[in-house]
Amino acid sequence: MVKKIKLGKFEVDEDELERQFIEATERGKKFLAESPKVSKARFDSETKRLVLDLDNGATLIVPTENIQGLRGAADKDLSEIELLLERTTLHWEKLDVDFRVLSLMNGVFGTKKWMSELNAKSNANNTPQQKKVA
Repeated sequence: MVKKIKLGKFEVDEDELERQFIEATERGKKFLAESPKVSKARFDSETKRLVLDLDNGATLIVPTENIQGLRGAADKDLSEIELLLERTTLHWEKLDVDFRVLSLMNGVFGTKKWMSELNAKSNANNTPQQKKVA
């Protein structure tokens, strides 16, 4: 008889669970192998920017005000950056914030709602002022 395992509202047999585990593990290994890795991460308190030196020699610089969860945070807290998952992910323990380096490289600084608000603000700031006609 095949043993069923209950996972929330789903039931799977042990063989299916093992197959899914192996597939997930392979996807994780592929993600880690293909993801950009940070050799050094720091917060520049003078410019209020996150500076990431990547293993490939490139440097990524992002204003912390653009990153969801970092806006308005204290410099001390912004400086306490941990590198996780083989240096593919940034973590701020006190702020309870995590970001994949790949997401930041792709210009994704938060949720869809956050990005929409960020883009709206950017567009409003970049709209040319119309001349008033007297």
